[in-house]
Amino acid sequence: MSPPAEDLGRSGFGGFLVHPEEEEILRDQIAASPDPPSLFQFLTRYQTKNGLPSHRQQLLALTTLAGQSPFLGELLLQSPESLAWAVGQLGKDEPRSAEGLREDLARFRFTFSQLSDAAVLRRFKLREYLRIALRDFFGKADLSETTQELSLLADVLLQGALLITLRENLNRFGPPQFIDDSGRICEATFAILSLGKLGGGELNYSSDIDLIYVYSREGQTAGREDDPPSVIGNREFFSRVGEGITQRIGGISPEGQVFRVDLGLRPGGRDGELVHSQRSLLAYYRTWAHNWEKQALIKARHSAGDPSLGESVVRELKKRIDPSGSPALVALEIKEMKDRIDEELSRTGRGDLDLKLGRGGIRELEFGVQALQMTHGQMEPWVHEGNTLRALHRLADKDLVTYTEHASLDRAYTFLRKVEHCLQLERNRQTYLLPSEAAPLKILARRMGFLEKQSTEALLRELEHHREAVRNFYDRVFGFLSQPSLEGTDPDPLLDPLPEHTLSALVGRPGASGAEESLRLFKRIRRIFSSEQIRPSERRGVRRVSSSILEEVTSAPEPNRVFSNLERFLSSLLLEPTARRAFFEKAEWIPPLIRLLAKSEHLALVLTGHPQILEELGNVPDALRDASFEDLAAPLERDLKNTAELREVAALLRRFHRRQVLFTGLRDVHRQDSLSRTLRRLTALAQACLVGAERAASRIAPAAKQEPRFCVLGLGRLGYHELDYNSDLDLIFVMEPTDDSAALENSRRRAESLIHLLTAITQDGTLYSVDLRLRPAGGEGELIQTSNGLQDYFRDSAQTWEKMALLKARPVAGDVAFGRELLLSLEETMFRGIRQSCLGAEVREMKEKLELSVGGKGGEGLSLKLGPGGLLEVHFIIEYLQLWHGVPGPNDRDTLRMLTYLHGRQLLPAADYHALYAAYLLLRSLDHSIRVLYDRPGDSLPLSRNHLARLASEVSYTLSSSQEATADSLLELVHESCASVRAAFHRLIP
Repeated sequence: MSPPAEDLGRSGFGGFLVHPEEEEILRDQIAASPDPPSLFQFLTRYQTKNGLPSHRQQLLALTTLAGQSPFLGELLLQSPESLAWAVGQLGKDEPRSAEGLREDLARFRFTFSQLSDAAVLRRFKLREYLRIALRDFFGKADLSETTQELSLLADVLLQGALLITLRENLNRFGPPQFIDDSGRICEATFAILSLGKLGGGELNYSSDIDLIYVYSREGQTAGREDDPPSVIGNREFFSRVGEGITQRIGGISPEGQVFRVDLGLRPGGRDGELVHSQRSLLAYYRTWAHNWEKQALIKARHSAGDPSLGESVVRELKKRIDPSGSPALVALEIKEMKDRIDEELSRTGRGDLDLKLGRGGIRELEFGVQALQMTHGQMEPWVHEGNTLRALHRLADKDLVTYTEHASLDRAYTFLRKVEHCLQLERNRQTYLLPSEAAPLKILARRMGFLEKQSTEALLRELEHHREAVRNFYDRVFGFLSQPSLEGTDPDPLLDPLPEHTLSALVGRPGASGAEESLRLFKRIRRIFSSEQIRPSERRGVRRVSSSILEEVTSAPEPNRVFSNLERFLSSLLLEPTARRAFFEKAEWIPPLIRLLAKSEHLALVLTGHPQILEELGNVPDALRDASFEDLAAPLERDLKNTAELREVAALLRRFHRRQVLFTGLRDVHRQDSLSRTLRRLTALAQACLVGAERAASRIAPAAKQEPRFCVLGLGRLGYHELDYNSDLDLIFVMEPTDDSAALENSRRRAESLIHLLTAITQDGTLYSVDLRLRPAGGEGELIQTSNGLQDYFRDSAQTWEKMALLKARPVAGDVAFGRELLLSLEETMFRGIRQSCLGAEVREMKEKLELSVGGKGGEGLSLKLGPGGLLEVHFIIEYLQLWHGVPGPNDRDTLRMLTYLHGRQLLPAADYHALYAAYLLLRSLDHSIRVLYDRPGDSLPLSRNHLARLASEVSYTLSSSQEATADSLLELVHESCASVRAAFHRLIP
């Protein structure tokens, strides 16, 4: 408000209505401002709209803010009430705390409750910018404090957006949950990690914020009782949360946006998944990440969400900063990135204007610091500091930069960042370009405090001085790259000539058992790499990763087996030139594929038998992207629609299947997926192939006048979403009753064609073994059952074991709605016909017969499936309880979810639930590991100590902290688990 008229004087310049004693303030402020005419015009507009403030401190603040930043001036013009608030904050000498900012945001949201959540966040940010800038311009905060406050503000706003978005999704879907290894239901959490300037606590006034979204565990939401579809997977739930945060923070409105959100540093970049589980994220950086991605982790920090999760993930990520390759190669990669930037700047003529990317700019200083951190951090982890100024101090403390150099670079970085702030605050634009014209360059000089007559020249002299210091530092750090040959400094273990004793030392364990065989295989592998068929460009790719290849092989529990797999694989590549080029020219694929050869006999056979699959790998983000049934089925169906011949359909299905098995295996052996997610992905793949094959078969078969409804039911592991590598498919074909013999024959041919597409052995291999023995009358029954016939059979004739098997059934192809209707009807029929008086005796008798058939053993090992307390016993308990209580189970069921479901309905006591859950998880993990490691069914546990030791290192199971994962401890745990299952079986099935 303006003071009363009688108290006003009229200024002699421009007619500003101020107290006479404040006229001098206006004169001095306008004269000293970077752009006096612009400030004069702004004050005229401000007086007309709001009246100039009568408070001396507010007048100083207004002229300072508007003079230094026209953007902030416009903000005050629209929100004059913010001026008094910002000035009131100047009396507080200490920067704001996170807790204080969160409380302020809560009060601000309450005050402006009529606004949208996004608008509240935007306005709060702008109000805080006034406070932070005022402290900056009045000299109450140095650069470090200013950038730290801007970063803290971003953290608080991210937390605010997260809480709003999380609340919305919790109300809709219920809490996201997972079941831990002991069977307890726990709530999954979410965290936001920051990288770049936000991660380093050095945010600009107009920076992007680089984010990664992570959640704790896979699982599903609790849902709402009144809305069954509200149960969704945790990945989908947190993807919705991530999308909501990105929109609230980065969405553009007439008022602008809170921050520009950049998710390009997440695994897979902009093509990668929006959110990652903790397991998946850590696996990516352990296995797939390029050195530049590890370099970005130096600045990783928890910004919002669950602090326990965020800080834990950051700690683990920091352990993965150590780069692949020698220090020289790492430095070369960093310099190559900067060289590409320089080429682009040179092409556009911006090299001397770009304060960030140009010669002696901020990026050169950061790259120099990060190169030292990357190449020395393994020995000195303390230097892995994300904040550039603090990192320089730590590098100096470790004598990696001199103290003179440290002081010079500290001043240079501070100066360059201040210039950057001045450029960006002018119009709130993310710019790093110095003005090319004299007038705006002079204004910039005055904003930087160069007020003398030759202000532009003084700014440029100071700028050149600091740029020169940065460039000298950059050249020193990367100076060794001017040596004639980096590659010649250290002999390559796979490519260069080496004496016999060196080769022997490289493979390790001279004189140990198997050492001679290791050396023989290693020499054969080196001969393959020396083959004339391997081109020089391909060898260069190998040279970058050869050390990690050798380390992967020699550190494996059975190195000779891995050497043998690698030798067979490389030999197969020599016969497939296109596949060989695909392998060697994509260096990022080499270490993960070598690890696959080391960890899985099954996947090694897939890769060695069909090396041409390498031509279809594509880029890493595509391979790592998680795939649902819909993600798999849609592209497969598009390809199959254009395929008319049965032979072509079979070939396409097999190629698709191999590629997806390889992608699943890569995620699996690198521990990117949990066991449950791996089995579900393999099940989704099988169902996609079934759907594609069924539709292709229906297109190829001659059409009848009126087609009866037709469905394929999946039972067993397919029905329960637990298919593993090389699992059979348990199927039943069902159709509506019909008197049309042509329609019946057509459906029969359709089923036969489908079976052929799945089982035929072609030059591309086979897809699946199909088991049809669960249909009525087993192998002697009709290939296709009618829905009425099934109803009659399960009402009048089905044995208890057949009813138990049907509890796992679900429609997997054909008319799925028809299948669901049929199964609902069959369940009602079954439950009505249960004879409870003899159910327990029948189940126990079945189990005894199965045990007698294997004598408690499976081949040469301990039976994990059919023996006492084995996997099948857990299923028998579940199915018995379902039949006894008439409980069909949830739609999306698997064994562990069924146990949880029965426990939740108080049909399974807590002690038995936890025992069965833990035992089943262990036994199923063993079954899976046996398939992966040894390419054989996991029905029986091999009892040799070597096998047990290998399995013990692979399986996730619970041991006390004092025990190690040994062959003996694994075998003991298996016996204890089977005993607990057997005890529950006797208690629950009297």
